[in-house]
Amino acid sequence: MTLDLGFAHLQFPDGVEGGIVDVPGHERFLHNMLAGAAGMELLLLVVDASEGVMPQTLEHLAILQFLNVRRIIVVASKIDLIEAAQRDDACRRIEGQLQGTLAASVPILPVSAMTGENMAALAHLLHRELGEMPPRNVASPVYLPIDRAFTLTGIGTVVTGTLMQGSIETGDDLKLEPGGARAHVRSIGVFGSVRNRVEAGSRVALNLSGIDRREIARGQAVVGKEFSAGKSFAVRFTPLQTAAGLFRRRTPVRAYIGSAEVLGTLVAEEAPESGRELRATLHLREPVVAFPGVTFVLRRPSPMVLLGGGFVEGTESATATETESPDEAAVLAVLNGHALDAAQPGEIATAANLREAVALDALGRLVERGDVVEVHHEAENLGRDVASLLPRENPL
Repeated sequence: MTLDLGFAHLQFPDGVEGGIVDVPGHERFLHNMLAGAAGMELLLLVVDASEGVMPQTLEHLAILQFLNVRRIIVVASKIDLIEAAQRDDACRRIEGQLQGTLAASVPILPVSAMTGENMAALAHLLHRELGEMPPRNVASPVYLPIDRAFTLTGIGTVVTGTLMQGSIETGDDLKLEPGGARAHVRSIGVFGSVRNRVEAGSRVALNLSGIDRREIARGQAVVGKEFSAGKSFAVRFTPLQTAAGLFRRRTPVRAYIGSAEVLGTLVAEEAPESGRELRATLHLREPVVAFPGVTFVLRRPSPMVLLGGGFVEGTESATATETESPDEAAVLAVLNGHALDAAQPGEIATAANLREAVALDALGRLVERGDVVEVHHEAENLGRDVASLLPRENPL
């Protein structure tokens, strides 16, 4: 039985590749499943054709609807154990069991690892789905939740995880959060190969210098300088229908963000209703890295029943004009949110989920077009006087 996360590399001759994360199915190890599922974009759901969908599989699918899965492949395995005349019935039974889930109406591919039946078709399907996967945001600050940390003789401290956004190059100076320890990237590995640069979506192993393995644990994250850990977040939350009666205006929760598992309290102005998204505040006992757009899942502390999930809410988006890039729209939304209050470079970059250099570049373009104005014209440069920038429509 799988107890913890497993990893494998999938690479096709034309260079298309993926990192496989095998997650445990047993409910006792759901915290391990969540640590690995946070970075998933393509879900390969394997169901034993002779047994059908198990209750824990349905809980996994309920969880994944709140995370980052974009595409799904459903496989009915061990098809060789079923008589040919009964195979269609087995697939229809699985299809029926998946109705109402994230995998509803997804075509089911029957396969057999023993006979090789449809294994080539599965490989073709994986290749197509990986090749069509939308790119992640490379321009955003680095965010890599850590799912493993260990020491290799002669190499030192190594952490692994899925790079959720941004890019990393050998020699980069990043941070370990919570804690703020400097994390210098000595080398980068991707399933045994050494890379000089990796981009969002990759399974990554980072050799970090200056950090003792004992200072690192699953739940921390390697991040850019723009990010720091916090304990309270404005969120959008959607409760499950089965959990609607468990909520109060202040509800104790077990929160899963990135690879972290933290106890906390969800505070809402009104009691959550089944299936209706609402604004709330998530207060945690321990700090975690979270920023606008990061997804999370909530369970009851005990018994650990799934409650629902959502995402950390950022600044409300300003209406973008035809000439605004997404970066400019994000920065302008942050400035609108600050109104006449001072806004520093790091604050703007963090709120807009952009690297500081990218945020400042977008600011420069906004100023040149007149979308924002400078109050203190004696400023030497944008980087030193971002607090002087205001949206054009604000009173001066």
